Amino acid sequence: MTENQKETSDQNRRNRIPTCYVVIALAVACLFMRYILCFCCGYYQTSFGPMAWNYLLAVFGFLLLPGFFVIWVVFLIRKRQRLWATATLLSLLLLAGLKFIVPRPHDMVLYGLRNGMIRHFGAQEMRHFAADFDKLPALPDPTPPVSKFYDNRSAINELKGTGLRERYPYLANCEFIRQSGDVICVNWGGLDNHWGFYVTTDGKALGPKAFSWFGGKNLHVGSDICFFSEY
Repeated sequence: MTENQKETSDQNRRNRIPTCYVVIALAVACLFMRYILCFCCGYYQTSFGPMAWNYLLAVFGFLLLPGFFVIWVVFLIRKRQRLWATATLLSLLLLAGLKFIVPRPHDMVLYGLRNGMIRHFGAQEMRHFAADFDKLPALPDPTPPVSKFYDNRSAINELKGTGLRERYPYLANCEFIRQSGDVICVNWGGLDNHWGFYVTTDGKALGPKAFSWFGGKNLHVGSDICFFSEY
C-alpha cells in the first residue's frame, strides 16, 4: 500500500461514524420514543394501539444490550475501538438501570391519562359521568362484588345506545366500565396492563376497597377521583 493510499484509508476511517455512536443513538431514541408513546396513549385515552409500538421498541431495546455485548467482545479480540466499545456498553447498562431511578415508560401512561383528562374534561365532568352511569340499569350476571359491568370492546359494545360515549368522548376507546357500590372504574388497556380512573357516584372519598381491583400505581385528584395503572 502506497503512502497516499494509507493516508486515504486513515482519513476514511476517521470520517466513518463509529458503530458505538450509532448504538447509543438508537438506544436513546428507542427509550425516548417509548416515553412519548406511553404518555400519548394515556393523554389521548386510546386503548392499545400506541402500546403495541411501545412493546416492539421494548423488545428491540432488550435485544440491543446482548447484541452489542457480542460486538464488544469482537472489538476486544480485534483490538479496535476498545475504549469506545467499553464506554458504549457501560452507557447501555446505565440506560437499562434508569428504571430503578426515574419513572419507567409505562408510568407515563398514568401521567398522560391524568393530564389529558383534567385538561380536556376536568374533574367535575368526571363526576357528572359517574352520576349518569349510576343511573344505567344493571346488565345480567355481573360478577360479585361488581354490581354493574358494561363491556365497550367492539365485539360486544354494551355502551351503544346509552348515549354516554357521545356525551363523554373519552369513553370511545375504553375497554369496560364497572361499578361496585358507589365506586365506578373506567378501564383502558389490554394484554398485560390496564389503566384508568376511579370516581365515586356521591362525591365521597374513595375507600381502600376501591384499590383492591387493580394494584400498581395511583394518582389522586381530590378525595373522590383517582387515576391508576396496573404497573
